[in-house]
Amino acid sequence: SELENLANVEICVVIALRLKNERLRNGWSQATISQLTGIPLRTYKRFESSGKGQTETLVAVLRALNKLRLLEILLPPPLYQLNETRWPGVSVA
Repeated sequence: SELENLANVEICVVIALRLKNERLRNGWSQATISQLTGIPLRTYKRFESSGKGQTETLVAVLRALNKLRLLEILLPPPLYQLNETRWPGVSVA
């Protein structure tokens, strides 16, 4: 994979560029994503240009782009669940 030879920060930039491509494929502006996600425009612009941001930002952008299902592919739910991995107030299917 091309990603294996990149530094973590470079992989973050690649992810951000791929999300930007999805945004553009939808014909959306950065302001549109900002409105759909509730992420301040300045924060979204920084995320898209540098790949730096919180996991919550990534999830919000994936949700706006209707790509959350990709997380199920990337990180499938466990076949079993240990008590130590349960988070309060979060149910895992």
